[in-house]
Amino acid sequence: MTSGLNGLKRSLVIVIAASLAACGGGGSDAGFIPFIPSTPAPPEASVTITDNAQGDAPPTRVIATYSASVSAVGADFFAVGGNCTRPPTSSTALDSSGTVATVRLSGGDCEAGQTLSFTLDPAKVTFDNATLGDAEVWTRSYTIVPASQQIGGSISGLAGTLVLQNNGGETLTIGTDGAFAFPTPVQSGDAYAVTVKNQPVGQTCSVNHGAGVVDTNPIDNVTVVCSANAYAVGGTVTGLVGAVALQDNGGDALTINADGSFAFPTPVAYGAGYAVTVQTQPAGQTCTVANAAGTMGGADVTNVLVTCSTNAFTVGGTVTGLAGAVVLQNNGGDDLTSSADGSFTFSTPVAAGSPYSVTVLAQPVGATCTVTDGAGTMGASNVTNVGVTCVPDFATLSLSPAALVIPVNSGVGVIIVTNTAGSLSTALHVHAILPGGWAEVTQDASQCVSLPPGASCNLSFSSTAPYAGPTTVSIQGDNTNTLSLTVTF
Repeated sequence: MTSGLNGLKRSLVIVIAASLAACGGGGSDAGFIPFIPSTPAPPEASVTITDNAQGDAPPTRVIATYSASVSAVGADFFAVGGNCTRPPTSSTALDSSGTVATVRLSGGDCEAGQTLSFTLDPAKVTFDNATLGDAEVWTRSYTIVPASQQIGGSISGLAGTLVLQNNGGETLTIGTDGAFAFPTPVQSGDAYAVTVKNQPVGQTCSVNHGAGVVDTNPIDNVTVVCSANAYAVGGTVTGLVGAVALQDNGGDALTINADGSFAFPTPVAYGAGYAVTVQTQPAGQTCTVANAAGTMGGADVTNVLVTCSTNAFTVGGTVTGLAGAVVLQNNGGDDLTSSADGSFTFSTPVAAGSPYSVTVLAQPVGATCTVTDGAGTMGASNVTNVGVTCVPDFATLSLSPAALVIPVNSGVGVIIVTNTAGSLSTALHVHAILPGGWAEVTQDASQCVSLPPGASCNLSFSSTAPYAGPTTVSIQGDNTNTLSLTVTF
């Protein structure tokens, strides 16, 4: 038995020696070729793009689903085009697995006949460990078709029976507070004008936002405020040569032929809004309204100032930092929508000697715009120095605890995320960016989709397999700072 083992040993020695000789062994490294392991190429990922468009209507969501984990989405991943009056804004977020990028579309003002286009470039992402195979750029284009929309809104303070009328024809009798809508829709592109036909006994009801032109969305912002107390809206006209026609709340009309005080014939209910505009300018003059809008208090309004002049100039300036669309307003009435950085000019000129006041009527989604040099008295030239600066609403996050242990095959590990930001900054779609190889780890970020300031949510993790650690992962959201979290199993 021993001799057999010795024979086997001698055979092994001979084989090894022969191998070394073939490789240049035996004390010399001449001709030796070292083994260098090759680095495997990253796997090739694929992508599927879907949307939730219904028929001819543009989508509100576009989804790109990848076969590999994505760590970041580029700023040029998705683009909105076309000639809409105000295009919708888009925001992109990755799901907890890092494989699904969802673009959400919101807002916008697209009228019949205008076009809207979307472009998604699936290559504008960064993978954890993959490269993208052949993937075409996804594009869609839509022409906004005319559609009929309902006209409605809400009523408050009503005690009795109120009869409303739309466009001087269709009537609607209402006996309680709450939402209302006229039964007959109005064609997109046509005008609507909601007025009070019959007031309730012992009350005055005032209509706000009652007139306009129907676009591609239902009109649901008409507000009717009723009260037992109502007061007059008036003020003073100066510099008038000729006749000017004023309007309150888009309906109550008043023609003035001389300088002096004025008051609209229809009182406004206590708590309702008023908005004085120029319906028809005098020949050869421009009249500008100051102190034009407000909410009716417990006394007559007497400070509306209408200044008329043969000289009038425009108000404008520059927008910077804008991503989305901001609606500006001058003197409480002249609205202007800006969808990109650059210069802007209000369409309605301001009479020389009259005040101007530029404010933000509607902020862009996910950002706050502020106005500088927005108020003054119109001189003898155009105003061009109004500044509008926009910055993203940024939420700041904190974590508790700073390290996480994910149990294996039992229970969950939980990290508490708190939004410590100011009042305007709601954190959106907060989640962890997990390493691409953690296939057995499940993340639940459903509590952290929308996190208001001061609120907390739980990110929960479970796993069916351990992974080497400790490992550092990132916690982030659509509009938040990025935090580091140490994870072990």
